[in-house]
Parts: sequence; structure tokens; C-alpha cells
Amino acid sequence: MKEANSYNKTASDLPPLHQGQYVYTQVDPKQNKWTPATITRTPTEEEPRAYNVLTMDGLALTRNRRFIKPRTQKNTVPDLQQSGEVPTTSMQRWR
Repeated sequence: MKEANSYNKTASDLPPLHQGQYVYTQVDPKQNKWTPATITRTPTEEEPRAYNVLTMDGLALTRNRRFIKPRTQKNTVPDLQQSGEVPTTSMQRWR
């Protein structure tokens, strides 16, 4: 309990992201490389921290909020809402 109190002194909640929001994500969390993407699914009760994102290359990933940064400028990320298409690539999850 002492360690948790020490950690929580400086921890803060990140603001939530919304479906369709333009973001940067880490394809490989072991590297400090951020890739443009868009949020395709927000967290649910079953997975309260999991966001699904789609990169500009068409790669569909599952990431938690730690590996996603909001973008202020819109890039040419595939827009799923307008096309009505579901990504054909499989979801990847880093553990």
C-alpha cells in the first residue's frame, strides 16, 4: 500500500479520446516512434482501457491510453465512418 500511495502522488488520468479522433500511436511500444492514426473503437466495460486505432498504412491495433497521443491537425487517415468499411487486417495487441 505504501508503494501505491507513493506512485499515485504524481500519477494523473489522461483525458479520454473519442471515436474518429485523429491521434498518434506507437506501433511498437519499445521504440519511440509515433505514427498517425485514428480511433476506431473506444473502451467498453469489458475492456475499460483498450482503444482500437487504424494507422495510415491500414494497420489495425489495440492500444491503451498510454501509447496514444491526440493530434491537433487532421492528416489523411482512412475514414471508416464515411467509407463504411471495416479494416481487414487483424488486431494486434502488445503485451
